[in-house]
Amino acid sequence: MLSLNRYLPLLFIIFSVSLLSANMDFIAGSSGFQASEQLPNNFPEPFEPEAISKKFPSKFPIPANSLRDNSRDTAIAVVQNELGLGHDEVGFTSGYDTDIAEYAYLYQLHQNGIQIINTHANLGFVLRNGQKYLSTLNAAFIKVDAAVNLAKPEPTIQLPAAIEALHKAVVWFKASAKAQPILKYYAQSGQNISLVYVIPEEGNGHEAFVDAHSAEVVGGNNFVTDWKEKSLS
Repeated sequence: MLSLNRYLPLLFIIFSVSLLSANMDFIAGSSGFQASEQLPNNFPEPFEPEAISKKFPSKFPIPANSLRDNSRDTAIAVVQNELGLGHDEVGFTSGYDTDIAEYAYLYQLHQNGIQIINTHANLGFVLRNGQKYLSTLNAAFIKVDAAVNLAKPEPTIQLPAAIEALHKAVVWFKASAKAQPILKYYAQSGQNISLVYVIPEEGNGHEAFVDAHSAEVVGGNNFVTDWKEKSLS
C-alpha cells in the first residue's frame, strides 16, 4: 500500500489554492458601504459609485512605478496608477496578510484631503516563493472633474444644528453624546458631492450623514442587521 506521506505536499497545495480562492471571493464581495435594503423605510436611498472588478493574470508582477518601501504605500500606489488618480486621492483603511496572500482596503480622497465616504476599494496580492504578485482589484470610486457639483469644504451650519435637524427627520435616531464634528464628502447621483457631518447613533449601531450646508439627511450607514426594522415617523 502506498504511503499517504507521499501525497501530503500535493494535498497541501490543493488546500492552499482553495483557501486563496475563497479569500479572493470574499474580498471581491466586501464593501465599506452598506446595501440599500439594510436602510430603514423612507430613509434616503444610499448611492454607491459604479464598481469595477479586475483579475490579473497569474504571476502578474507589481508595476515598477507602484513599488514602494512597504505594503501600505505599494497598495495605495497600485490603486492610484490603475485608476488614474493623483498621489493625494487614495487613502488606506486597513490590511492583513496570510502565508499565501495579502489584502488591502482603501478609499478615495478629494485633493483637499477630505474622504469621500461612500467610496471603497480592495486589493489582493498572491505570495509565491518569496515574490508578491497582483491578483485582484475591486473599486467603487468616482471621477471628480469640472462637471461635478462639489460642495465647499467649509460647513455653513454647525454640528448641533445638524443633530437637531437629524432628530426631527429621523425621530428614532438618538445621536451619540460623544459625536464629534467629523466632516466627509458623500457622493450622490447626478454628479453631486455633498459635504456631510458623520453622526453616530448612541450605542454605535448606525450613523447618519447630514449635509453640512443644508442640514438635509442625505444618507446613512448600518453596523447591525435590524436597521430596516426601524422607520421614519
